[in-house]
Amino acid sequence: MRDSGYLQHSHPSSPRNDPPPLLIEGCALLTPGAQGNLLLNQDILIVGSRIQAVGPTGTVSLDPAGEGIVLQGKGLLAIPGLINAHTHSPENLLKATSPSLPLELWLVPLFAGLLEWSPRLVYLSAMLGATEMLKTGTTAVLDHIWTVAGVASEYLDAAMQAYVDVGIRAAVTPSIEDQDLVLEAGRQHGLQFPQHPFTDRFSSWPALDEQIAALERFLDTWHQAADGRLRCLVGPSGIHWCSPSLLQSCLQLAERYRTGIHLHVVETELQAVIIRNMLGQGGIAFLDHVGMLRPGTSLAHAIWLDPGDLERLVRTGAIVVHNPVSNLRLGSGRFPLVEARRLGVTVALGSDGSASNDTQNMFGVLKLTGLVHNGAGDLAVGTSSRPWSSEMQVISPETGMPGWKHQSSPPSDSGLTRQLMAVNPGSSPSPTPAVEWEKRGGILFAARDYAAAVQAYQRAVELEANNASTWLALGDAYFALDRYTEALQSYEKAVSLNPNDSVAWFNRGTTLDVLRRHREAEACFERARLLSAEEL
Repeated sequence: MRDSGYLQHSHPSSPRNDPPPLLIEGCALLTPGAQGNLLLNQDILIVGSRIQAVGPTGTVSLDPAGEGIVLQGKGLLAIPGLINAHTHSPENLLKATSPSLPLELWLVPLFAGLLEWSPRLVYLSAMLGATEMLKTGTTAVLDHIWTVAGVASEYLDAAMQAYVDVGIRAAVTPSIEDQDLVLEAGRQHGLQFPQHPFTDRFSSWPALDEQIAALERFLDTWHQAADGRLRCLVGPSGIHWCSPSLLQSCLQLAERYRTGIHLHVVETELQAVIIRNMLGQGGIAFLDHVGMLRPGTSLAHAIWLDPGDLERLVRTGAIVVHNPVSNLRLGSGRFPLVEARRLGVTVALGSDGSASNDTQNMFGVLKLTGLVHNGAGDLAVGTSSRPWSSEMQVISPETGMPGWKHQSSPPSDSGLTRQLMAVNPGSSPSPTPAVEWEKRGGILFAARDYAAAVQAYQRAVELEANNASTWLALGDAYFALDRYTEALQSYEKAVSLNPNDSVAWFNRGTTLDVLRRHREAEACFERARLLSAEEL
């Protein structure tokens, strides 16, 4: 290990201390193709960092000779880990520091020296964001990292060490730039800019050839590190921030290291106008002309598009990363998501940096994506249906699951998300008729058709009377219909079949409490508390 001055490096290959095997029992599983996109009463076996098996409850088990942990998944939904396909980790320490301004003005206070950056602070900022993402369901991130010193090894190493330590999958993309066409256009129109860390940044950074050399060292050191969990991409900041020669250098590096490219593209109307005026064509057409549109290239924002740009993206296989929160926060505009989906553009979702979002929670991005593109203005020409036909179309670009025409983003290539969906459903025994009726009951219950759910669960217990989970589900359906006596009978059957099910004991107690049998209810609650403590 080498001493970086602020922490001890453990890269590239630390001995792994894998946790004991974990068996999650009885959860629901989000999967395309199943009825309602759900498989109910599924077990998931995780060994080390890999999902080893998925199957109906009772068909997957821990190795009898080994230790393991069993978690009850009843009432929980297992989904692939979310993917944050565009963020900037230094901004995790800059939440709520920037007003809602147009991007070109918003950038100025961002670089106003609010913090005295050090490698240690970069490490902590990346660690903070990664921890927030993991705690809210995101397991893979693309970090378009900028630093106050351009491409500087000490800052980049610090961020990578944070990702090594926290355990998230990360594709890290150092931002590199050598011009600012917005400032240049302003000067051409007679504007004079005062001295400021943002407008003067190029004069304070190392020479461009030194930054490119630092980028090469970064790729040599970190690409495919941590057993492939960490990847390095090439990250030109944006069309108007990079000269054509720098873009070519980035393209050559990506080809040499067989990795991807990530950059900002026509995020604002001002950028789009300046690019067209100064480069002679629109941003997407320009990238196509210089050879940067290809599979493995992801484009953040891509809001101000010209006619034919979406078709060009489909043809080249480039990915668009949609960032609806920051787009609204800064008033940048709105990516034509519905039309892009109709044409077959590959789309991923990003939070953008916390300075323009205030959080790295991707569920907020999912929600906003489903809402902001759900209006009449988003309907494709010649259609009359709502633009979102199902929740799966919202979650697909966020998880890399099938459901849209393409996979979503580079980080998903090696994530646990792909391992989960790669499990062969044919490897499990065919479900019995009782299981099929229970699945149907679960779907009907989720749709709040409780009476039909009762009928489905009754059919299931007629076919297989000794399945405690079915009796528990039947009790829940009766309870939802206020048929408390029948609910109590179902819960009593469930606890008789599985006396160690804390949920069944708790539900039985709740029903007794409704029936004013309070003393018996308290005994059930106490039994549920004891069982829950044992499970923990």
